[in-house]
Amino acid sequence: MPAFKISPYRTVVDWAQGTVTTSAVALASTAESDEVVIQARHNNAGTIMVGFDATVTEIKAGIALIAGESVSIPIDDPSRIFIIATVAGQVYNYMVFRT
Repeated sequence: MPAFKISPYRTVVDWAQGTVTTSAVALASTAESDEVVIQARHNNAGTIMVGFDATVTEIKAGIALIAGESVSIPIDDPSRIFIIATVAGQVYNYMVFRT
């Protein structure tokens, strides 16, 4: 996927959409980053939890995103982010930024 500059100092280096189940999965991106933005799809029925290891759950060590919400995470390796859903088949979008 080609990178594109959004300002003289910021570049989007990766972006995609993913589907998550009730088992935690690592974000698929391996691009070097400064920041990752994750958004729960606007019509999701359940909650998506975002955390930093495979033990993230709705009640442990995660940031909860309901439909349409997003979170910005300053991180150098997007694959260290894990996502799980309360209902299988929830969709999320992500963008990886680099300065």
